[in-house]
Amino acid sequence: MIWKSLLHFQEIENYEKVVFLTKDSDYNSNYSVEFKAKWYNHFTIVTDEKNFLIKVKKDCEHYIKERAINDYAQTDYLKANL
Repeated sequence: MIWKSLLHFQEIENYEKVVFLTKDSDYNSNYSVEFKAKWYNHFTIVTDEKNFLIKVKKDCEHYIKERAINDYAQTDYLKANL
């Protein structure tokens, strides 16, 4: 049911990438061909928490670093010393 819902969830196209964590084997046996046809490079399935965290950190590393710089740039200390 969840896989079928995701397959037809139109707003998913608003995202650059989706990483889905599941241990459900139903995906491989019933929906992997459909998902690959629709979102081949857009949708990633991982089956354990460790690989999920590795994937998210790798994909978001640039944004995390950029966010830290942006947060620092908004501090009163930096503004006072410019």
